[in-house]
Amino acid sequence: MADRYWRANSEEIWNDTANWSTTSGGAGGASVPGSADNVYFDGNGLGNCISNTGNTILSLSMDAGYTGILYLTNTAKTFNRPVIVTADSTIGSGCILAGGSIIPGSIIVNGCRLTFSGGSFVNGDVYADLRAGGEFVASTTWGGDVTADRHCGIAGTIAGNISLVPNYNGYPVTIIGDLVVEGSFSVGSSGSTLNTLSNSGNHNITFKGDVSIPDVSYTSGTGTITLDNTAAQAINFNGQTVEPVIVSNASTGAITLGANFTTLYVHDCNNLIDLNGFTITETGTDPSPCVSYAGYYLLDEPFKRL
Repeated sequence: MADRYWRANSEEIWNDTANWSTTSGGAGGASVPGSADNVYFDGNGLGNCISNTGNTILSLSMDAGYTGILYLTNTAKTFNRPVIVTADSTIGSGCILAGGSIIPGSIIVNGCRLTFSGGSFVNGDVYADLRAGGEFVASTTWGGDVTADRHCGIAGTIAGNISLVPNYNGYPVTIIGDLVVEGSFSVGSSGSTLNTLSNSGNHNITFKGDVSIPDVSYTSGTGTITLDNTAAQAINFNGQTVEPVIVSNASTGAITLGANFTTLYVHDCNNLIDLNGFTITETGTDPSPCVSYAGYYLLDEPFKRL
């Protein structure tokens, strides 16, 4: 295992030994990072980096001093050239650009956790391919979409859409921390019923866009699901049992159901949920029922209780 520091101060390609050093700010000529190497981008090499061949590395760290862009593309910025990381890694306030006019760039997270603590994808949607227990955590807002087709662990604040549709049988998607999804959230299984979505860590989930889990088995936790949007939302929990559902007081758009679901309770003081012919089964009691200033319920039996 070795450390490799990006040292270029102008835009250069990844696959050139002149652009890598064994120390921060050191001389070039170190070998191009490989599968056993830790890669660092910091303030001593501010040039953009083009990952022109696709690379597998041990870990990737971008700290606050790096203001350049890592292009996950070929030199012409037209084809995807992913970086594969295999050990826990952190992206700081540096920027990653998913370039390419055909396929956006990707980071493949294989068996480790990739944490974004200030970094961002600055060109919209990014394919984050999470394999073999890979985990993706955005400790600050993630600006693009998140897509994966195998194992996935996810947490944090995602500003884009989450689309997790495993292409193979038996792959789980796990919520591994409190999750805020500002775009849409969709988990499917390409027609298979063997894939799962789980909140076994009992985390709180906030959905600000549409939600769809059409054909997976869901394991709920003891947290809550908050629906929070000023626009309309379409919600399909696929007949599953989910956490208590709270409609935020800030919500103003109609919330239209696409399937039945079961929950401990629903808290919806503004009567925004449109059953749309479906049924919500509540198995418990809202610990903070909606009451008016006169002490009367604002929300009285809006759902069919079974």
